[in-house]
Amino acid sequence: MAKRVIVVEDEPLIADDLAQTLKTLGYEVLKVLDNADDCVAEMRKNKPDIALLDINIKGAIDGIMLADIIKKEFEIPFIFITSYTDDDTLDKVKKLGPSGFIVKPFEDSEIRGTIEIALYNNNIGEVAANPKSQASHENLFVKSNGKLVKLSQNDIQWAEAYDNYCYVNLAEKRFLLPSTLKSIESRLDPNAFVRIHRSYLVNLSHISVIGESYVEIGEKQLPVSKRHKSDLINRISLL
Repeated sequence: MAKRVIVVEDEPLIADDLAQTLKTLGYEVLKVLDNADDCVAEMRKNKPDIALLDINIKGAIDGIMLADIIKKEFEIPFIFITSYTDDDTLDKVKKLGPSGFIVKPFEDSEIRGTIEIALYNNNIGEVAANPKSQASHENLFVKSNGKLVKLSQNDIQWAEAYDNYCYVNLAEKRFLLPSTLKSIESRLDPNAFVRIHRSYLVNLSHISVIGESYVEIGEKQLPVSKRHKSDLINRISLL
């Protein structure tokens, strides 16, 4: 079943182009609207799977304010599509934890990749075309340089909260994902990963040292909170 998308964009040519792109990519365009009031009213009648939002839209409620409403009332992922990239705008956007940020003019592949990652990370969609890989705990997909990159969970050493984002760390790479640590945790194998701090989730197989208030993974030392220490100890094997 096609995922349903609602679009809020007040430039008619861009709105039409975006709607056509979404349909071509296989999504159902629920509505294309130019203001926040109509968007909220429509979502209360027909809840979409994801929202694409311009920042500068008609009416007293701009796209950033609308995103805050969507986050609190509807709890679906939202992606900003905008030509605004100034520091002030980015600071406001980051605080809301969007599932993506696309700068106009956009590419079809960028639209699809960002939407698929957003749906996948929110447990309401599919990323890969192969159903077997979707159901597996073994692999995950992340967006990097406009592409979907497959990661083995075994290679993930730890995940680290960063505001409403999250860093996923491998031995030689790290990826910044538009998801909270809690969301990332829900996608990882609970038998392999353990929370050691409100801001850190680690892969048990990569821990080399456990100290009084820290663990070591390679040359990296990560904090362990008192609240999570007992859970960590219960998850390891002692001789």
